[in-house]
Amino acid sequence: MNVVNFVIKCILLGIFFQAVGCPIACAGSEALPQRPLIVRGDDNYPPYEFTDAGGNPAGFDIDILRAVAGVMGLDAEIRLGPWNEIRQQLERGEIDILTGVYHSEQRARLFTFSTPHIIVSHSVFVRKGSDIRNFADLRGKKIIVQKGDIMYDYLMGSRLSDNVYAVENQKEALRLLNSGQYDSALLSRLQGMYNAHRFGLKRVEAVGPPIQSRKYCFAVRKGRYDLITQLNEGLSILKTTGRYDQIYQKWFGVYERKTFLKKVMKYGLLISIPLMLVILMAVFWFRTLKHQVAVKTRALRKSEEKLLRIIDLVPHLICAWDREGRFILANRATASFFDMTAEALEGRSLTDIQSDFPGAASVFQGDMLLKARFGKEKICQDALENRRVLQVTRIPFQDGDDTALLMVGIDLTDLRRTQDEKESLERQLIRSKKMEALGILAGGVAHDLNNVLSGMVSYPDLLLMDLSADHPLRNPIITIRKSGQQAAEIVQDLLTLARRGVFKHEVFNLNTIVTDYLKSPEYESLRADFPGVTVRVLPDSELLNIKGSPVHLKKTVMNLVLNAAEAQPDGGEIIISTENRYADGADGDREGDFVVLTVADEGIGIDKADLDRIFEPFYTKKVMGRSGSGLGMAVVWGTIQDHNGFIEVDSVGGRGTVFTLFFPVIRDALLPEQGDIPLKKYIGKGESVLIIDDVAEQREIASGILRKLNYSVRAVSGSEAAFNYLKENRADLLILDMILNNDMDGLTIYRESLKINPTQKAVIASGYAENRRVKEAQKLGAGAYIRKPYTIENIGTAVRCELDRKRGF
Repeated sequence: MNVVNFVIKCILLGIFFQAVGCPIACAGSEALPQRPLIVRGDDNYPPYEFTDAGGNPAGFDIDILRAVAGVMGLDAEIRLGPWNEIRQQLERGEIDILTGVYHSEQRARLFTFSTPHIIVSHSVFVRKGSDIRNFADLRGKKIIVQKGDIMYDYLMGSRLSDNVYAVENQKEALRLLNSGQYDSALLSRLQGMYNAHRFGLKRVEAVGPPIQSRKYCFAVRKGRYDLITQLNEGLSILKTTGRYDQIYQKWFGVYERKTFLKKVMKYGLLISIPLMLVILMAVFWFRTLKHQVAVKTRALRKSEEKLLRIIDLVPHLICAWDREGRFILANRATASFFDMTAEALEGRSLTDIQSDFPGAASVFQGDMLLKARFGKEKICQDALENRRVLQVTRIPFQDGDDTALLMVGIDLTDLRRTQDEKESLERQLIRSKKMEALGILAGGVAHDLNNVLSGMVSYPDLLLMDLSADHPLRNPIITIRKSGQQAAEIVQDLLTLARRGVFKHEVFNLNTIVTDYLKSPEYESLRADFPGVTVRVLPDSELLNIKGSPVHLKKTVMNLVLNAAEAQPDGGEIIISTENRYADGADGDREGDFVVLTVADEGIGIDKADLDRIFEPFYTKKVMGRSGSGLGMAVVWGTIQDHNGFIEVDSVGGRGTVFTLFFPVIRDALLPEQGDIPLKKYIGKGESVLIIDDVAEQREIASGILRKLNYSVRAVSGSEAAFNYLKENRADLLILDMILNNDMDGLTIYRESLKINPTQKAVIASGYAENRRVKEAQKLGAGAYIRKPYTIENIGTAVRCELDRKRGF
C-alpha cells in the first residue's frame, strides 16, 4: 500500500509538471465532433474485420471498437468497404477512425495510432507429421507466401530458399499446403489458424515461434490526440475489466494451444481436494478470526485494486524499482513499452530487460537513488526497437525499511517528430528562397556577360576565315577564342544556377556521358594535377535512358570528380557507378524508376555543419581562385533541379563522401549522333536579313558573320527603325533580340511585324536561355532560338533552317 499511495501522489505531481513543461502537447487537438463518429474497416480481412453472411460488420476489431465506444460513451457509425478506398478517406479527413491498421514509421507520418489492441505475428504452417518445426528448417524447401505480404520480402532478404511461390490469398495457400503440393507456408498466425478451421483443413498446423511481430492499432487523422486518448483509455478499461479477454477468446481462444490448460486442470484437481479439506478445517477452527480478517482484507484489496486500475488508465509510463533495480510496480503503458505483461515485469531487473532505458545503468549507483529528477528528456528504444523520446521524472521514496524509486515517463515521440519535420521544412524553404534570390542575380549578370563576350567568341571565327593556315596570328587568335569560350562556360554555370541554363533536351545514356568525360581534356588535366588519385568506373550495362542536356550532365560529372580528387590530396580512389533503381518514396523523395549516378571518394569528408551549405554559390573551405569559379556544387544542384531529379549526400568528416544523383527514367530510344555541320550547308543565297538589337557591338558581330555567309544584311537598334524599314522594304528574315532596353521586346516586335507582313519569318536571339516569351513567339511562327554569344555555326544554321522552312511546319 505504501507504493500505491505514493504513486497516486506522484501521478498528481507528474500531471502538474506535464501541464507546466509540455503546454503544447494538446495544442493540435480538435474537439470531438457532436455528430456520430464515422468508423470504417476492411470488408474482407477475417477474422479481424469482415462483412458476415447477413451483410453486417463483424470480427475482432469491430467487437473491440464497439466495446471501447460503449465504455467511453462514444456514438460510432461503423461501415466496411474496400481497404484502399477507406484508407484514402481517412487521409482526406472524410472519416474519423480506421478499425485496424498495421503500425509503421511511414504510416505514422500520415495517421495518429492508438496503443495496439493486438500484436500480429507470422508463423510457419506445415502438414501434420512434417519434419519442419521452425523457420530454420525451411532452407531449400518449397514455401508458399501471400502476394504483397511482408513475409515475401522477408524471405527474399533471407535467401533461405529459391523455391518461393506467391499466391493471391491465404485460403489458396492453405488449400495447396493441405493437398500436399508444397512443404510449408508462411502466413499470419491467428488469421491462418482461423482460415484453416473455417475451411476444414485439418491436416494443417502452425509450428515454431512467432515471426515478424507487428503492432495492430486503431488509426485516426494526424493530430487527433483527443480522440486517440479516448480510444487508448477505452482499451485500458477493457483490459482491466476483462472484457478484452472475453472478446479475444471469442475469436481466437479456440485456436490457441490447450496443453497448458489441460495440465492446470489435471494438477488442480489433485491439489484442490486436500486443499479444500484444509480450508474446511481452518474455517471450522478459525471462523471468527478469519471473518474479521477477511472483512478488512477485502476492503483493503478493493481499495488497492481501485488505485491500480487508475494507474493502469494513465497513458504514461509509471513504474517503480527497488534498490537492486528490480520492478516492484509497472502499469500497462510500461508493460507495453517493454512488450511484456506487468506480471512478467515484476521482480525482473531493469538492466537485464533493456540496458539503454533512461537511468538503467546509473540510477542505482551510489547516492543517485536519493536524487529526484524532474522533466529530463531521454532518447531510447522500446522492445520493438522503435526510437522513443521520453520526458522522465524520477522520485525516490521509502518502501518499508528500504528506499525505492518511482519513474513517470511521458512519451513525446510524436511531438518531437512533428517539431523536427517543421524545422526541416523551414530550413528547406529558407534554402530555396536563398537560391532563388542568388539565381535571379546570377541570371542578370550572365545576360550582360554574354553580350560582353560576343566579341571574344564571334570575332575570332571571322578573323580565322580570312587567315591562311600558316599565318603567324592564327594561334594567338585561336587562344583568344578558347579563352572566350571558357568564359562563356562560366556564364553557362551562372545560367544553370539561375535555372535558365538547360536549353536543349535530348535522349541520351548516362554511361555515354561518363565515357565522354573520361576522354576529355579536363579529365587528362585532372590526372596530371592529381597523379596519386585513381578512378574506377562501374557502369550498368543495361542502364536506361534519360532526357536532358548532355553538356550540363558532363559538367556535373566533371565537378563531382574534381571535388573528389581535391578531397584526397595524398591520393586515393574515386568510384563512379551507374545503375537503374526504383525509389519507393519512403524518405520523402519522389517515387518511381530512376537512373542513379554515384560518385564516391575516400577523402577528408564533409563536416555535418557544412552539409547544408555545400550547394550555395561561392561557399567553400578551399582557397578561392585555386580550383575553379566557386560555382561547381551550385551548378550541380541547379542541373539536378533542371532535370527534375534529386541528390543525396552521405559524408562523415575524415571518412569520405558519396554523392548519389537520381534522374527520372525515359523509355524513348536514343537518336543518332550528329557531327559538325559543313559550311556549305548553311551558306546564304543572297537573302535579305534585318537585325534588331539595341547593342551596337551585337549588331556589328551578327552583320559581319552573315555577310561572310553571303547574306544581304541591314541592322537597326530598335522597334521604330525596324517598323519604318519593313513598311518600305521586304526582309526575308528578322533576327530579334529578345530583350531591348527601354523598348518593345522581341515578342512584341514580331507580333507587330506580322501585321505588316503576315508571312514574315524570324529567329529569336538572347543572352538568356529560352523562356515563356520565346515560346510564345515561336507559337506565332518564329523559328529557332539562338543563344548568345554568336558563333558562325549557331547563327548560320538557325538562319538557313528558318529560310528553308515552309510555313506551317
